[in-house]
Amino acid sequence: QQTLTDGATINWDVDQGGAAKVTLAGNRTMASPTNLRAGATYILEVIQDATGSRTMAWNTIFKWPLGIIPTISTAANAKDLFSFYCPDGLVLYGNLLKGLA
Repeated sequence: QQTLTDGATINWDVDQGGAAKVTLAGNRTMASPTNLRAGATYILEVIQDATGSRTMAWNTIFKWPLGIIPTISTAANAKDLFSFYCPDGLVLYGNLLKGLA
């Protein structure tokens, strides 16, 4: 599992690991991951810092059920787990397990 660098825009090179985590220290945007592979699945753990209340925006490459972008957990130190399926190397269909303890 790779640890992504937190910043205003979060970048993820999936060649460095298809499972990744990031701890948010502010409101962030997830960039389009690089080196996507058709038929691959990817996992992203998003963790709130000790302050919490951080938000996450997503690049348009991310597609969600019914087109509804999920809202991440906002409690301090909260953990959410995203899973993504890449059918064609171009888009990521995502799902969220929210508020893991």
